[in-house]
Parts: sequence; C-alpha cells; structure tokens
Amino acid sequence: MKGRELASASDDTTLRFWDVEAGNELRRLRGHESTVNDVAFSPDGNLIASGSWDGTIRFWDGASCQEPKSLPASTYATSVEFSPEGKWLVFAGAQGTQAVDASTGLPCGDAAHVLKSEAGTSSLCFDKTRGLLASGLSNGTVDLCDTTDGHSVGTLAVPGVLALAFSPDGKVLATSAYPHEVVLWNVSDRQRLTALVGHTEMVIDLDFSPDGRLLAAAEAESNGDAASQGRRIILWDLATRSPKHLLSGHAGAVR
Repeated sequence: MKGRELASASDDTTLRFWDVEAGNELRRLRGHESTVNDVAFSPDGNLIASGSWDGTIRFWDGASCQEPKSLPASTYATSVEFSPEGKWLVFAGAQGTQAVDASTGLPCGDAAHVLKSEAGTSSLCFDKTRGLLASGLSNGTVDLCDTTDGHSVGTLAVPGVLALAFSPDGKVLATSAYPHEVVLWNVSDRQRLTALVGHTEMVIDLDFSPDGRLLAAAEAESNGDAASQGRRIILWDLATRSPKHLLSGHAGAVR
C-alpha cells in the first residue's frame, strides 16, 4: 500500500487501485497479456512493479501510471518486491529468486547473497525496518534472511505457504497458506500470535496499511469457480480482528 492507496493484481490481466478508507476503486491499468501475479510500490511511491504469467515484469510511473519500461523475465514472476531503500526489485518464480536494479532493469549482482535457488519460491517480502527478507518456499517453510550478509536468522513452518507481509514496524509477519489460513507471527521469537478467521477461499496476497492498522487479504476463487466468494479483497481491522471493507470488481482471482 501507499498511503490510503492499495494496489491489486488479477487473473483478468488488470491492475486496480483502491482507497482503503472509503472502500472504492480509484483507477485501473492495462498492459499485461496474461494473469498478473503480483504488484508492488517502490518505497518512495514513484514506481509500481508488476509480474505476470506473460513472462514480463513491467514498471509503471507512480504518478502518471504510464509504463516507462518492460522487462522480459527469465521465467514468470509469482512475487515482486522492492528492497527497503528501493535499489533492487527482487522477484520469485519457478527458478528461485532473482534481482534487478530498479532504475535500470539490469541484473543486480550485489543482491546475490540474499537470493534463493529453490524452485517454486511462492512469495517474498522485506521488513523495511531491519532489512530482513522473508521467502515462502515450496518445502513448507518461510526463511528469514538478513540482507546485510545473507545468513538465515530463522524459519517458520507454514505448509502450503502462499503469501507473506511484514507489518510496518517489522514486529509482525502475516502469512497465508492453503486452503484459507491467515496467521500473524511474532518476528522476534517466531511464535504464532493469532489467526484471522473468516476466509473461505485461498488467500494469495497480503499487505499491511502504512500505519499497520489494516491487513489486506486477496482471495482466489476455488478451482476457477466464478460462483465462489473469490475475486475480492478483505480489509481486516487488526484491532478488532474483523473485516472493515470488502473490495470487489476484478473479473478474476485477485492478488
């Protein structure tokens, strides 16, 4: 999220932007030719990155929403994430994680120490306070990596992990897992804090609001079933552990 603005991606090939306080759609972007798997704002909000099954990563101007450049990815990108200072764009796919310079789009050699070679890395997120990188791996674990030297500071057991998000203060990690589990973890001791109960579909993306009060959880419809409750985003009020808004409008699974 950027301020009150939440970005979402979808099987319908669009990016959409929402006002999380009012609960309404602000605008949408088109350009990808297949499912858009993930979208991320740069820390300063000047760039938006999106990764798709069409084999490209696209960068959009955060103000004009024009597409300044498009990068062919060596494989599809299931997750995209800017580093805390905005220098790198790290993305995950079937060949593990890769990184490019966010300003040039060229491969970023100085990020090699934080990249995972495991196939099937499902999701990534940075803790912007301490420089941790969380990676959801196909072996059912979430690895927490110190980006200063690349060493692992611990793991979480999350079988079927789908999505990850750090709270703005870095103290809480939200995870989603198959079939529709959303859990909050204490990062310091890696203990489970609570679960958010109410989802009936897979939650395939998560994002905290900048003030940490809200958690956005994007659902996918079950087995492509258009009659399911998927294609929506639930905005959770974390103080009450209850939904604040339900955002809908995509014509496909939401990410």
